[in-house]
Amino acid sequence: MSTPRTCEKSNENLNILMENNEPKVEKKNDIKNKSKSYDSDEAMREENEAYKELELEKRKQCELNTMESSKVLQKKTIQGIPDILLHIQHEEYRSFLSNIILESCTYLTETFFYGRETDVISQIRNNIAICDHMQIVSIFLILLNVDKNMKYNIVELDSKQNKNKIVRFFSDLKDECVKSFYIDETMPNYEFVSKTIDCYIIS
Repeated sequence: MSTPRTCEKSNENLNILMENNEPKVEKKNDIKNKSKSYDSDEAMREENEAYKELELEKRKQCELNTMESSKVLQKKTIQGIPDILLHIQHEEYRSFLSNIILESCTYLTETFFYGRETDVISQIRNNIAICDHMQIVSIFLILLNVDKNMKYNIVELDSKQNKNKIVRFFSDLKDECVKSFYIDETMPNYEFVSKTIDCYIIS
């Protein structure tokens, strides 16, 4: 016959064995937490899908803009524009400059930002149609300072005799014109354009 101590010990072992073999039932809080986690993951997936679609749409628009501006640029290249930088301040070159700016936005996005358009680039694209002409010329000159592809196109557009002059101007544009424009926040666009044109003339 078992002693009371032995019986008590046997009961404890039996309880432990039953607990180990008992199927685990998730608590309500655990289920709720998993449900919340699932909802959060689902929302994140939907957000990522929406972002991918938006990026794809932007890329398609960039490609269309590039194709349109390339056609214009190709036509202008065939004709040639001697001393083009002396003419850009005239209103009749507004459409031409707008196309070059859009092409530059695409080039900079693809080259430096892996195809993801920055807020500044988006702002330029969205506002190019409503800017006044001096603002457009200013944007063009600022982009010309950083876009080597645009520099190449401008050299190709101009006459061969002006090639060395334009290359010298690029240095003045960077070291004098754009730098002073950034330093002096009160400088109006027309003054920046005028100073830049003067630098080109004396280059």
